[in-house]
Amino acid sequence: MSAFAGGFSLELTPPIVNASDGGSLPNESVAVKVEDGSHAFELTFDAANVKLNGGTQHAYSTVKIRLVISAAGATADLWVGDTRVEDNTAAAATSTSG
Repeated sequence: MSAFAGGFSLELTPPIVNASDGGSLPNESVAVKVEDGSHAFELTFDAANVKLNGGTQHAYSTVKIRLVISAAGATADLWVGDTRVEDNTAAAATSTSG
């Protein structure tokens, strides 16, 4: 049974990434990955933006980030504060799924 069988939610405060980190680190300095062996979702952060699975950048300021994975794990919504910025974004492949 998938760990996402009933859906899954992750809420977090964005990490602090100093703008100066871009000079010595990749621009996406912090990553958070959630996977169940078949589906994967990765949030990457720079000093001002978050991306889901390498997609569109979304400014986050100081508001919480929420990843809501659908039942069975095929898609997820990304919320920045009270705004849904991504709707039904497809899961990425995992190392075991392809």
